[in-house]
Amino acid sequence: MQTGHVKCAAIILAMAVLVPAGVPGLSIAAAVPSDALLTPEQHWAKGEVKYGEGWAPIEKVFQDYLAAKEELKPLDEKLKAARGDAAAIQLQMNNMKNDNLASERPIRTDMGKANVKRRELAKAAEALEPPKPQLQAVPPQPRDYSANIRSTYSSGNSNNAYDDAMRNWRRQADAVNRANDAATKKYQADLAAWRKARDDAKNQLPKVDQQIKDLDKKLEQSAADLTVKQAPFMEKYKAANEEAGGIMRKMSAVETRVQAIVDALKSAPETMRLKHGIAEWEGEFVALADLEKTYTATQAEIDRVRAQLKADAQQAGRAFPTNWRHPQQDRMDAMKALLDKAKAAAAAG
Repeated sequence: MQTGHVKCAAIILAMAVLVPAGVPGLSIAAAVPSDALLTPEQHWAKGEVKYGEGWAPIEKVFQDYLAAKEELKPLDEKLKAARGDAAAIQLQMNNMKNDNLASERPIRTDMGKANVKRRELAKAAEALEPPKPQLQAVPPQPRDYSANIRSTYSSGNSNNAYDDAMRNWRRQADAVNRANDAATKKYQADLAAWRKARDDAKNQLPKVDQQIKDLDKKLEQSAADLTVKQAPFMEKYKAANEEAGGIMRKMSAVETRVQAIVDALKSAPETMRLKHGIAEWEGEFVALADLEKTYTATQAEIDRVRAQLKADAQQAGRAFPTNWRHPQQDRMDAMKALLDKAKAAAAAG
């Protein structure tokens, strides 16, 4: 019988859990709202902020923020050091390369001259044979004595006319022959010069080609020597870059976490953050107590400087400007306004 009562109680309890809260006739603990049913305002009232998929105490979230920011500081210093090492090694390798280029300069100068000479020799070796001259034809000689000529000229002038024709012909023939001789001699000279240039070029080309190969080998050896010389520095450079890359990945992970925390803190109203002693100042979240210490110390220094300047002006017989402001005064005024807002939020809370 007692066992039956236990089973009945268990059934009633199960039904109470399954029945939604607020059903008339039921008065059970399930009617009290759970955390899953709270509104954002109710969470803020409890001092919680939305963090990830759930809600967490804002003080805990803020401590995680400060811890993550502290975690970033040494990583940032390590990254600067690794990058500095890589830059220093790179500078050493650049200096080696510059020294190497300086030592190669005479070789490269000779290589340039050799390449120019080779182009000239190749052009000479491949040049076309000079064209043969187009010789002029000698005009036909006047016809010899004949009845036709004698009948053409009068008896008193026939011999003179023929002699004139012969003299004129000889002048023309001499001129043509001289021109042909000159063209022939020039052609023979050009042909001889072409043959000599071609033969000389063909004889010199192998020597110049060998010179270029020797210079190429010197440059290849120089490059190989530089590679060997730079090898240990290259390993150090790669190691420094790999270290920097690893630090950057760590920093990225921490910065992602920081951004998630910042989003969580920003999701809450400013008054709620201020009530819990957290202020947003110049893009960072800071403890109000630390901000107040900064304000007190900085404002005291501003007041000291003002008093000193005023005393110096009085001693020098000058009027101290009534509108004088310290360069940091605007910043301190904004900080004071934020601190006053925090005190008002605490009082209202």
